[in-house]
Amino acid sequence: LLARSLSKEERVIARRTLETALARFRADLKSADALVAVGESKPKATDRAELAAWTIVASQLLNLDEALTL
Repeated sequence: LLARSLSKEERVIARRTLETALARFRADLKSADALVAVGESKPKATDRAELAAWTIVASQLLNLDEALTL
């Protein structure tokens, strides 16, 4: 995903983002459903709150300048 490894600080930020998003989406499954309803995900086959939280983390990482996309 990135042209380099995450720094220690970036790993802490990503972990904190995941934990915060997971708590938010577990408290508000409607928001999780709205997020995972977009695209090709299969939200009925997985934990919707966890999928939504990881989607936020992936988006955060893809927005780094070093993200490699094809």
